[in-house]
Amino acid sequence: MLQIAICDDNRADGQMMKTLLSESLQIMGEPGCCHIFQNGKALEYEVEDGQDFDLLFLDIELGDEDGFLLAKRLQSSLPASLLIFVSSYEKYVYDSFKLQPFRFLPKRCLTQMLSETLSAAVAELKRRENRFLLVENGQGAEKIPLEAITYIRQRGKYACIAKADGSRNRVRRTLKSLSEELPEEQFFQIDRGYLCNVTKVTQLKNDKLTLTTGEELYVSSARMRELKDKVMEYWIREKKI
Repeated sequence: MLQIAICDDNRADGQMMKTLLSESLQIMGEPGCCHIFQNGKALEYEVEDGQDFDLLFLDIELGDEDGFLLAKRLQSSLPASLLIFVSSYEKYVYDSFKLQPFRFLPKRCLTQMLSETLSAAVAELKRRENRFLLVENGQGAEKIPLEAITYIRQRGKYACIAKADGSRNRVRRTLKSLSEELPEEQFFQIDRGYLCNVTKVTQLKNDKLTLTTGEELYVSSARMRELKDKVMEYWIREKKI
């Protein structure tokens, strides 16, 4: 069942989104449950208690709370979730790109755009279901969703897989063997010993890139041009610019 979180400090707006989403789910024949939160703290408490969400509909202005900071924390806690910003203030659309949301919805267009956005989000979630990296360690094996990986670093005989939630997987594999199992349009070698998930890049400046986690990685000059092309291609394809 699809789990959807709606976080909006305006009770009426939150209820309207729930109604529209519930109606769309019924038409699509998709089972789902919408949870309304009037502040970010309540939503984060729910996540800390173990509740998972597939879709996050977040207002940017949440009273005294910063919706962007909330979104950044939730992306770390729920790296596989799709983030959709909802706001009455379209001036925020460019600032939102840094967090790479799946969509940005102006509140004035909710009635017209919400159903299509939900349909596209469900399709994307289904596309991602079988996209994972299987790794083994001394304790067993783990399926890591590709969307959770930010970069992979080679150190000697081991590779360290860095994830959006801040955790790491250390596996006895070479970078070359791992890269052969990863889609080349999504993962790119930025320097000797580093593979980067281009969908997690928020900025390219001089000889560095910035990830959604805020981490910066060095990019060799020989690879920067091709990396820029890949990142721009992704941003355009996903309408990030």
